[in-house]
Amino acid sequence: MLDGPEKIISKLERILPTVQKPGRYTGGELNQVVKNWLEIETKVALVFPDIYDLGMSNLGLAILYDLINRRSDTLAERVFAPWTDMEAALRDHDLPLYSLESKHALIDFDIIGFSLPYETLYTNTLNILELGGVPIFSSGRDDKDPLVIAGGHAAYNPEPMHAFIDAFVIGEGEEVIHEIVDAYQTWKKSQRARSELLNDLAKIWGVYVPALYEPRYFEDGSVSVGNLFHICIKRHIRMQKKYIGLLLDNPGEFFPNNPSDKRFQDMLQVVLAECNVSRCIHAILLSYFLKLYCPSDESLYVNIYLSFIEIMYILLYLKAASFTSSLSIYCHSLAKFCQENLYR
Repeated sequence: MLDGPEKIISKLERILPTVQKPGRYTGGELNQVVKNWLEIETKVALVFPDIYDLGMSNLGLAILYDLINRRSDTLAERVFAPWTDMEAALRDHDLPLYSLESKHALIDFDIIGFSLPYETLYTNTLNILELGGVPIFSSGRDDKDPLVIAGGHAAYNPEPMHAFIDAFVIGEGEEVIHEIVDAYQTWKKSQRARSELLNDLAKIWGVYVPALYEPRYFEDGSVSVGNLFHICIKRHIRMQKKYIGLLLDNPGEFFPNNPSDKRFQDMLQVVLAECNVSRCIHAILLSYFLKLYCPSDESLYVNIYLSFIEIMYILLYLKAASFTSSLSIYCHSLAKFCQENLYR
């Protein structure tokens, strides 16, 4: 442990007045979940390796935050990349990167989960590990260090980050996160070596542990896709992504938000748990109507925002027989909304 929460909070009182947008680093938003650190068995840090403004709109982070915090034996807290001025302040004051909820240093957590939606966040990921006091290389971590996992779209090509991440989640993370937490708890109680934990994780569908595999390359240096050589069982295997067949009820129902922050008043989260094509069409239509009819009157804007949210949740829980019927109902609802709210 580098610094305890009390010491971190004490230093933050001097640091935050000197940086831009200090609200990025304070936490305390509506729906924030703060559990008793000493009473919880497993602590998970959910890290989005970009600034708070961008990370808070990530739907995957919201879903995992809600799912983990529903467990009585586990907590989830948020960590974001600091802006350059805050990073400089952390380094100048010898302060580790910390979670927003309890102000614990990143290295104090049992599991650190990175969301990697795109490749440009790779360098931020390494910087966050270093700021949090966590050994950057997976091979340099021992039994006392956190388990570092990663998921998201960029995890479909995990090899560029294979030396730094203990385990990748390939595919959907809503179910596999519980399997990872359970495996970690079982391992910690058994007091076995860290390598045994990695072996247990590799048995979970959709989890790729780079330390247990040896990639094969073509003559041009490219990776032979689907041709990984398992070091322990001495044979080639094909990784399969994790997917879920049923949608979750109320995904991301409880996630911190700050209604007094101008950035969140200007932000509309599109949450549509349909197929990928439906998501794209929904986003395109929503963007078109907002640009075409976005009024200057603030009260009417709020009404439009709430009406779109109502339509969104109708579709979210809709048990449509097919994609066509779902899209038809959506268009009908959108047309009705425009008639009632925009042409009066």
